Amino acid sequence: MTKPCQYKLTLLAACGLIATGSANAANPKTIYSFTGGSNGWAPNSLIEANSTFYGTTDFGGTAGFGTVFQVNPKTHAQSVIYSFQGLSGGPDGTNPSTAPISLNSLLYGATSAGGTGSAGTLYQVNPATGAESVLYSFQAGSDGAAPSSLLLYNGIFYGTTSSGGTGCSTNGTGGCGTLFSFDPTSNTETVLYRFTGGTDGFLPRGLVNLGGTLYGVTVFGGGTTCFSGVGCGTLFQFDPTTNAVKTLYAFQGTPTDAYGPSGALVLANGVLYGIAGGGKACFLGTYCGVIYSFNPASSAESVFYTFPGGSNGAAPSSLLSWNGMLYGSTKLGGSTDCNQKQGCGTLFQLNPTTAAETTLYVYKLKKAPKVDSYGPSLAIAGSTLYGFTNGTGYNVSDEFGSIISFVP
Repeated sequence: MTKPCQYKLTLLAACGLIATGSANAANPKTIYSFTGGSNGWAPNSLIEANSTFYGTTDFGGTAGFGTVFQVNPKTHAQSVIYSFQGLSGGPDGTNPSTAPISLNSLLYGATSAGGTGSAGTLYQVNPATGAESVLYSFQAGSDGAAPSSLLLYNGIFYGTTSSGGTGCSTNGTGGCGTLFSFDPTSNTETVLYRFTGGTDGFLPRGLVNLGGTLYGVTVFGGGTTCFSGVGCGTLFQFDPTTNAVKTLYAFQGTPTDAYGPSGALVLANGVLYGIAGGGKACFLGTYCGVIYSFNPASSAESVFYTFPGGSNGAAPSSLLSWNGMLYGSTKLGGSTDCNQKQGCGTLFQLNPTTAAETTLYVYKLKKAPKVDSYGPSLAIAGSTLYGFTNGTGYNVSDEFGSIISFVP
């Protein structure tokens, strides 16, 4: 298996940092470097639970299909809790796709593939014993395939699958994706909604809870011609009490609006924010990307911030809300060391009241004595921001990814 490419960057994937305050940025600090092989490589998530960090890697472990790991935040000692075995060691799933969720001292998550239906699984891991259980295997039919997000609300897990479902008008037999629930008490999975690929969109992504209502996005669909004839994506809401799904907004695409929303929505001052394509022309005929906002109270959507490219960054890869400010990262722009001189990415702060943007750190490629983080991404662990590098391959010191900290 080859290593992930340098620009395999998603929310809670690629690289990251720690932050604790003002916008006077200091350099990121590596607190753990993965070594590949059974140790795992390409970390893609990080959480804090019971004073311990937990996360997952895309690859590595004893069978090469990814791991669940833990890190001591004080000593920085890392250990693998569980290595996914794939079909060779039983249908436990391959390549974890969501961050672990802690419930009753157990960790829950999803894999994007594997299981009895080769379409992904929901799993449970006991961090004290390393015991893993497959709770549900997606079958790639009406129940969905390739779970892409998972959250916990009122003791029930809610999530999305990227494909599967029925009645899809856009993606043929592959399905347009589903919204599902999972009851950990009865181990029951229920499909709550099957996207059709029309005005409701398709390829749903991460969910966020706002006052008991769940909000999410679809990357495509919505009825506006975009992406070679398919829609530019949608923003939708889901009511867990009635199981009703409602499309709130269909993105219009460039030049005035966003397209292809990706990653989970974040909440600041009662307003939802997200990352998407669009904005000004940028590298290689693409666009620099935008941050958009959506007010659930008024149903008003707007492009909140447009990335200019160059030293201020381009192609946003993550966003989160913390201490009244928005923090995020871009996978391009900043320096010109990487990506055919398109840049290695930046860390930024965005004021949700004034839309003022501050570039906190510009990532650079350093070949000696070690590689700098590349294409940053962010994660929250308790009251601190943590993250990780996905691995650059330019230098053995950061070849397999690292957990890093960033103190503004």
